[in-house]
Amino acid sequence: MIAQKTNNIQQILSNVFKIIPMILHNNRSKLYILISNLADDLERFIRTGESSTNSYRLISIERELEMVRQWRLLGLSVTYYNHQIEYMHHRVAITCLHVCDPTTGMAVKLIPWFLLPGRPYPIFLYFYVIWHYNTSGRKSLSQSAAAAGKLFGISRLNKSTVSRTIKAMDNFIDIAQGGEALAIDEREMLHDDDIIESVVKILGNVASIELLEESNRYSIKQLPAPLPRKEAICKIFSNIPDEYSQATKENTPARGNIRDARRRPARPRNKDFKCVQRQPDFVDSLQIRKIRTGLINICRCIVLDAAIKYHRFLI
Repeated sequence: MIAQKTNNIQQILSNVFKIIPMILHNNRSKLYILISNLADDLERFIRTGESSTNSYRLISIERELEMVRQWRLLGLSVTYYNHQIEYMHHRVAITCLHVCDPTTGMAVKLIPWFLLPGRPYPIFLYFYVIWHYNTSGRKSLSQSAAAAGKLFGISRLNKSTVSRTIKAMDNFIDIAQGGEALAIDEREMLHDDDIIESVVKILGNVASIELLEESNRYSIKQLPAPLPRKEAICKIFSNIPDEYSQATKENTPARGNIRDARRRPARPRNKDFKCVQRQPDFVDSLQIRKIRTGLINICRCIVLDAAIKYHRFLI
């Protein structure tokens, strides 16, 4: 009887896993569901970078109130919390939902698809610096950071951020490189009823994260012999058009420029002089906007595909 009940629970969770972009995060101690159908003003901010406020709700107030009402009727507790991000020279807070079963303590958080818990920038910025660095033949960490900063309005981005981001992505690469390239096609958006029902099924059928992980083992894929990092990244993101990496202009030396080899006396050094790294030349603003919009659309599809296939954040 117990074995039959366990099989039923695993079947229920297996069905949920196939359609819900749910994340097992922080050594699988936290659960997140990625929401793609956002509130109109938040969607507009992500698409355009224009903002007249410093706070947003995850979904519309009408949708939110109905979800909260149904969960509370079933005995679940719902609280609110804020995530802050920097994007397009704005710092904003996004109000998200935290749903908990008071009996077991199991909880799940609903967040927008572009959010990375504990990180200050949207996921498409981190994704872009990794993809740009590998697509450009690993020419320069600084150039990849500058390109991403220009695209997404972050002036303080530097090569150390790129280096840490590449390292942070190792876990996802190990899991995902055994599968096919991540899809860049639009998925059908989940209906609110699907989200409500899935949260209830997860919290009502699982007593611990360990049991949830056990039910999810079918999606964990690893190659016996992992590919080199660059090759694995290029494979996973092979569906992305190369044109989106061209945010900077190629520096071409002027023809007929002959190097002056004459010897000159050494110039006295100014000890107070600080070397400032030269910024690359960027393409025009229309092209920047086109790349940013296209990249966000593609990244949204990739993030959701990764969440459903592997139940992991990209980073």
